[in-house]
Amino acid sequence: MGEQGFIVFGVHLCRSNIDEDWGLECQPTEGNKPQLRVTQTKIESPASMEIKVGDIITEINGISCDDLIVEDVMAVFKSSKNELELKVKRGANEDGIDHNGSNLVEENSSRFYLT
Repeated sequence: MGEQGFIVFGVHLCRSNIDEDWGLECQPTEGNKPQLRVTQTKIESPASMEIKVGDIITEINGISCDDLIVEDVMAVFKSSKNELELKVKRGANEDGIDHNGSNLVEENSSRFYLT
């Protein structure tokens, strides 16, 4: 168990070719320290077995997400070819959502799909 009831773990994703997307939809949260929250996973995608809605991606290929803007995150995912290393933070609550932290940004404002 990590900080304040969270678990933090690494995820290694692989895809068969660069035309297959990773299967993640994310949205930054608002607050003092924005986070990259998973809002949807695509069924039978590389992410679907490991990542859950509500998870927070804290690192992509060793790069901290703390100071990345949406365009930076998308560029890192696109440059990853067929393998991706993520560090994920998951709430200890059964639903995986951080009820103590940031709230999601307004609906439809900044969701993006990672390919």
